[in-house]
Amino acid sequence: MPSFLNLDTLFLRRSSMDEIPTGFLEKMPLVRVLDLSYNYCLESCWQVHQLVNLEYLNMSFTSIKVWNIVGGLKKLRCLILNFTHIKEISISNLSSLQLFSMHGGRLQIACNEQKALLEELENLEYINEISIILDSDISVKKLLSSYSCRVV
Repeated sequence: MPSFLNLDTLFLRRSSMDEIPTGFLEKMPLVRVLDLSYNYCLESCWQVHQLVNLEYLNMSFTSIKVWNIVGGLKKLRCLILNFTHIKEISISNLSSLQLFSMHGGRLQIACNEQKALLEELENLEYINEISIILDSDISVKKLLSSYSCRVV
């Protein structure tokens, strides 16, 4: 497999991927922008954490169910997960995150997960744009009572 050591941007939109080949992303250590959207069969993204320089990630319209990235991605500023099947997510380790978008999809995150997500978003220092759908009164109350996540 060839290496792309200086690659900065990688668009794999609509490429009919069902998985990211093992070792594929480690051949591109400088990627800052990764767009995997519209790969409807893509269910896992466990290798993405290897992209320590990643700043933008779009995984909209994929079949990813769990956001299980626990390390790396300290530089990620933009995370777009629209119309995925995620029902569990943790973003507290994404300390540079500025934009978070996750709406639509067949499986909505449960009420307690929505509240936990809002609490994580509230604790992110640089977050300034959030696009999510709240479908529980507890989550809406949490959002309205949050100083840092206030609606303007």
